[in-house]
Amino acid sequence: MPAPVKHPSVRARRNQPNVTKEITRVDFEKPQLPTRYVVDKDSGERIEKDWHPNAVAVWNSIWDSEMADEFFRVDIGTFIRLLDLETKYWERSERDERGIVTLNEQINAIIKEAGLTVMRRRVLGWVVAQTDESEARAAAVRRAPQRPLDVGDVTVPEPVLELPPGAVQEDPDDLFA
Repeated sequence: MPAPVKHPSVRARRNQPNVTKEITRVDFEKPQLPTRYVVDKDSGERIEKDWHPNAVAVWNSIWDSEMADEFFRVDIGTFIRLLDLETKYWERSERDERGIVTLNEQINAIIKEAGLTVMRRRVLGWVVAQTDESEARAAAVRRAPQRPLDVGDVTVPEPVLELPPGAVQEDPDDLFA
């Protein structure tokens, strides 16, 4: 004879997060992109230099995200280090230098600790709140009749990341190359 089923309140494991924090997009003043200085090897002077465009794109995406309101002023230093590592990563990869694997590991560690990955947000219990506008859009999609996708409806976004010099662009039409 099978054992009786326990009442859910006495189960040891519930497989649910302990705390859930609903995150909503809040308008606030985004921190300015800091000035980047590098030291000239010959003269030893500090020279102002631009950030890599891909690093700037990461900076902007962080501060435009729903999680941006969760960060404290003290966290800006962490994101400046991330900006610096991203710039070094892209500059070294464009020059085909060594050390990009180590930089990539450091970048990934900061991204995970800041809650910028799906799994880390799950661990932190962060849930993005649904606004009335997004709920209405989702309801409209659910009510709309399903139709086959027409190729004319598809738009391909411009690539955000640039390939380093010497990298080979794969032919998107030749899937079995």
